[in-house]
Parts: sequence; C-alpha cells; structure tokens
Amino acid sequence: MRTMEMALVEFRRHLKVKDISLYDSICDCQINPILINGYPIELHSMMKEGGLALMQEPLQFTRLLRLAQAHDVKSFIQIGIGDGGDFILLVEYLASIGRNVTSWAIDPNVTPQFYRYVHDCDPGAFWGVTVEIKIIPFHPNQFPFGLKIPRFDLGIVDSEHGHEIRRANMMRLDSCSDMLAVHDVSEIQTVMAAWNEYRATSGRRWSLINDQQPSVEITNKPICGYGILWPKDKP
Repeated sequence: MRTMEMALVEFRRHLKVKDISLYDSICDCQINPILINGYPIELHSMMKEGGLALMQEPLQFTRLLRLAQAHDVKSFIQIGIGDGGDFILLVEYLASIGRNVTSWAIDPNVTPQFYRYVHDCDPGAFWGVTVEIKIIPFHPNQFPFGLKIPRFDLGIVDSEHGHEIRRANMMRLDSCSDMLAVHDVSEIQTVMAAWNEYRATSGRRWSLINDQQPSVEITNKPICGYGILWPKDKP
C-alpha cells in the first residue's frame, strides 16, 4: 500500500517541476475510498487505501488552493482534520509558492499519519520557508482552549455535520479569521441549512465552490462543496 510519505514525495515533485496540472497532482495523492459510493465513476480509480486519503472533491479543492493563492493566504485554522490529507496539501501548496505558513489543526482524533507529517516531514525545510503547525487535540466545543487565538487569513470548517455544531464551529472560526470556507454545503442537508442561515445573517459577500468532475453517469448528485464568506473589507 502506498504510504502518506510516498504520496507526499510525488506531490512535492509535481509542484516543483510542474510536470502535470495541480488538479492531476491532487488526484494522484489518492482519495479516501470511504467516499466511493458518492463520487462519479471517473474518480473511482483514484480512490484506494493509502496515500494522503483526501476527503474532498479534487476539482473543488483545486479551486480552494487557487483562491488561497489569489487572496494572499499565509495562515489558516481548520476544524476537522481526519487523516490530514487536505490540511497537508494546503500547507505544502502555500509553502511551494514561497509563503511562510502558520496553521492550526483542531481535532480530538488526530491520526498517527498526521502526527508523522507534522513531526517528520518538515515542509519548511523542504520549501525554504517557515512553517508552523500547531495541533489542538481537543473538541472544538472547548474553543478557545485557554489560549490566545491569533488572527488567521482563512478558517476552514469541516468535521461534524449536525446543524447546531456546524453553525457553532462557523461562529468560532469566523471570530478569528478574515475569510471562512465551510465544507459539505452542497451535499449534506444539515450543513447546507447551517451555512444558509449563517451567511444570510453575516452581511458579508459570499460564494460557492461546487464544481465537480463531469461524469457519464445519468444522475450525478452534488458532492462536497465549499461555502466561502469573504473578508468584510473586500468589495
């Protein structure tokens, strides 16, 4: 089975030599096969055990990385890490374009794979920048964890899908982030409802990232999706 480290080596190589597109390099990292029933058949060959075990639709995730690049994101905080694949790719991508990265990962069930990345893979040394990754291994309902929370360029809300907890997590990260990205707004009804309520009362400009891989399947339900709340001072 392909390990996280093996997939990371390949992703870094693709970013350095630009031999394939960013989208293809993300797909090459492998998508978690637990998602296979909801994804179009064109992506099934990329869904296997091992690798970085991504939990995103790769076209949408490509759009999120490009958004982070365009809006000069250097720091982010994320609730819901899982195996860490999505978090890892965002750190690596920002570091690869020369940015010093500050990132916080909030999850009470951080996996050994993610700890290995943080302690052994040293993205800062590889890309010649400064990278800080802080793991907060507690449930987000303990926020702010007795800590002074700094201001982040981007907050990413994933993990638990219940209406109340998702809305609470949006409020938590919105309080310390200039821009907010909320995952699963196109697929899960409780998340969609929480997102629609929150963005309607925020008074902020918002948009959706809900592109997905074209499919030969006759019926293709929406999957994943990001809701974006833009910074207050942006037009």
